[in-house]
Amino acid sequence: MCPDAEEAHKAGVTVLKILYQFGLHPRERRGQDRPEEDDLEVFGHHLRNPLAVSAGLDKDADIVSPLFALGPAIVEIGGVTPLPQDGNPKPRVWRIPSQQALINRYGLNSKGAAHVARQLRHRVRRFTQAQGLGIDEKAQRLVLDGYAGVPPGSLSPGQLLAVQIAKNKDTPEHDTEAVKRDYVQCVRHLADYADIIVVNVSSPNTPGLRSLQKTEPLRAILAGVVQATRNTPRQTKPAVMVKVSPDETAEDDVRGICEAVWQSGVDGIIVANTTKRRPPPTSASLLETAILQEQGGYSGPFLFEATLELVRKYREALDMPLEAENTGNRARTPKVIFASGGIACGEDVLRVREAGASVAMAYTQMVYEGSGFITSVKRQIHLPNGSEEPKTPCLQSLSLTEYAANPSPPSKSTRSRAASLVPKEYLLPNGHPDYIRMISTSRVYEIIERTDLTHAVNLSNRLECKISLKREDLLPNFSFKLRGAYNKMSHLDPDSRWKGNHAQGVVYSAKKLKIPATIVMPEGTPSIKHRSVARMGGAVVLHGQDFDAAKEEAYRLGELHGLTNIPPFDDPYIIAGQGTVGKELVEQASLGDLEAIFCCVGGGGLIAGIGVYLKRMAPHVKIIGVETHDANAMAQSLKLDKRTVLDEVGLFADGAAVKSVGQETFRLCREVVDEIIQVSTDELCAAIKDVFEDTRSILEPAGALALAGLKKYVSAHPSPNRNRELVAIASGANMNFDRLRFVAERAALGEQREALLSVRIPEQPGAFAELARTVLPHSVTEFSYRYARDDSAHILMGISLRATERAREMTKLLGRLRECGMGVEDVSENELAKTHIRYLVGGRVGSDAAVADERLYMFEFPERPGALAKFLTTLMPGFNISLFHYRDHGGDIAHVLAGIQCPADQRDELELFLCRLGYPWKEETMNPVYRTFMRE
Repeated sequence: MCPDAEEAHKAGVTVLKILYQFGLHPRERRGQDRPEEDDLEVFGHHLRNPLAVSAGLDKDADIVSPLFALGPAIVEIGGVTPLPQDGNPKPRVWRIPSQQALINRYGLNSKGAAHVARQLRHRVRRFTQAQGLGIDEKAQRLVLDGYAGVPPGSLSPGQLLAVQIAKNKDTPEHDTEAVKRDYVQCVRHLADYADIIVVNVSSPNTPGLRSLQKTEPLRAILAGVVQATRNTPRQTKPAVMVKVSPDETAEDDVRGICEAVWQSGVDGIIVANTTKRRPPPTSASLLETAILQEQGGYSGPFLFEATLELVRKYREALDMPLEAENTGNRARTPKVIFASGGIACGEDVLRVREAGASVAMAYTQMVYEGSGFITSVKRQIHLPNGSEEPKTPCLQSLSLTEYAANPSPPSKSTRSRAASLVPKEYLLPNGHPDYIRMISTSRVYEIIERTDLTHAVNLSNRLECKISLKREDLLPNFSFKLRGAYNKMSHLDPDSRWKGNHAQGVVYSAKKLKIPATIVMPEGTPSIKHRSVARMGGAVVLHGQDFDAAKEEAYRLGELHGLTNIPPFDDPYIIAGQGTVGKELVEQASLGDLEAIFCCVGGGGLIAGIGVYLKRMAPHVKIIGVETHDANAMAQSLKLDKRTVLDEVGLFADGAAVKSVGQETFRLCREVVDEIIQVSTDELCAAIKDVFEDTRSILEPAGALALAGLKKYVSAHPSPNRNRELVAIASGANMNFDRLRFVAERAALGEQREALLSVRIPEQPGAFAELARTVLPHSVTEFSYRYARDDSAHILMGISLRATERAREMTKLLGRLRECGMGVEDVSENELAKTHIRYLVGGRVGSDAAVADERLYMFEFPERPGALAKFLTTLMPGFNISLFHYRDHGGDIAHVLAGIQCPADQRDELELFLCRLGYPWKEETMNPVYRTFMRE
């Protein structure tokens, strides 16, 4: 599309820059680096790998971050000159495809040091803002001084930014001081933002530049640069390297440069630059023969052997003691060598490192092989000895960059079980299912329409980012599982279609396809689910205590009656059908702002399908799975890097309660899942409430898993970017009505809006009123007490808090209670207290004589903030309370049960007071239930 090589380069830079702005840039997937094997330390930094990108691809700091995203440990930008300059006349860059080579005579075209410094400063500012540090000078200085825990140039652990500098072409090369001023001026502009300063004295395209490699002028220039970097107002100073020519190979030339390096204090040498030499033509093309006659620097694989030999020479010369130096017993810090020139494969990297280089730098080969070159080389250098070809890449089904740049070679192993279920035309060269094609050709839209992506306005405002819900609960069976079930069943051959088993998705699909279905479900399945199955015409078999027991029975029945088993998740067509959720999200969400998608995890079918599609179409989007702590088979499997079987599973989120994930789903999740978040039952209940408040829909527990994990993620990863979008898959809404009571009880605890406290106060009149005054202004949501002993009273009470201020408010409240002499303990995380004790506080007293004068009253008063506190502070002065129970159930009228110790001769006085109090009341002292359970 761009016949001119320079115009093609500009177009590539522009496209990469735009893609990065929208988060769609190519990037390397995690797990490609093996720092424990490379064991590489350079300038005090432990690098991720021994690979670097040479200067030339990014001259003016336009695509620094996108280049780092491709996976190199070092990115070199530039060359940068003190003042802007145009370089040499065009055309000035040519391709030689037969040699995979380039010739360029750019002549150090540059927008100048000030422009590049602005680019890098804006990059630091974006980093500080993303980290929540602000964008002021103080925040930037914290990063530049190393307090952010990342190198100040690369802004990424294990990576370094090198900035190459050069003199302006109109600065006379014979005026050493003027030349030194050029380099020093560049340092003053750029050293703040660089991890390495590279002094270029070897470009073949700037007249006279290579003459600066002579020992004396080079020593003077390098000494000036080193001094300028040491004066950089930064706690950690950048290292300094010099880039030398591949054409000065004589022993005296090499020795002279090394002397200048040692005497000036430079930290290392980059060997080498482009060459003036030319290889013989390897093509009959007259065009390439003519191009080889052009003036300029040649780069390509032809350079490698010369680079290798020169690395050996420089390593030997740098390691020899200087003639003029009396080192005595003083050890010298070894100088670092980077190899640049002709690096084309992993073997080249290994050879230059054996010769004495620490890092191999790539340039021309990236032009020819594209964004996947760095990853390809990493795989090659980590191959076992004796390997003849690259192993099948780890990413076998996924991202645009990896799949496009490095198609998997055919697998030599037999096809997987999953592959055996798919026609050959839907298999990748490595033998695995091509899920992108399978998702794109899924038949689910014969039965459903695209589900909504709903903006959760209330939740978004509270969490200060855009929260969206993918409404799978709106499908005809109220669950995403319809997608996979129908896609699988619609692909069965006609003979197999008349046999089958699964749940609501299968039954609904079977009804549409006019085939019978038998459904095996655990005995504890909510009635709303198995009744819905029966209503749709499916034959229901309830068997076993959990999903795995039901699955085994399903397989047994299938074998016994010759039925076709429709698995719930571990099948390519199931995964592809559920993966259509990911396809819809790509169409519906703003991919530039989309940061992460949260998905419930049971057997893994849904997250595998979504992840495969998203990591191919939008690899920057995080795929995050969510499980409960007591049903975390995927989290355990990913942690151990093998499928595991849980001994027991919690059944609250019954739709995701499996003991073991699927074989195929686990293979995919290892590749596509970025993180697994585990949540508690309380957090799950809070998420159900959140969805209800935003949509007036009630999700089942498994359906709200994704949102519970999303909220936990936001809490752990705050961001000032209010435009970032997070999507939770609302995966199902098959909720039993009788579960709502439990959900409502636990939701406030789960969203940190309620605390459960155990309080000890003196057993004396007025103590309740003192407690009520102390907890103000917090509303009391629960209050349970029963007389037990004469000296102290134990109370279980719920307190309303603000979720965002919970920690601070709790600290203050507990402090106030203790200052008043009350013992207090926060039991909000005590499962026994939440599940049982709160309902059992009370019972008979040890001796009926202890509360012989107790009279029992039921009160009603309007439920509004502070009403209970007012009731307690005005109730029965002088009388002792021996029993008290209150719970805020969200109604308009509050119901309180109170036991008041009142002698018989004061009963009229008490009831007169109660009438004047203004609250409806009724005495229940003779109620037989009270006499049976609360009195002897």
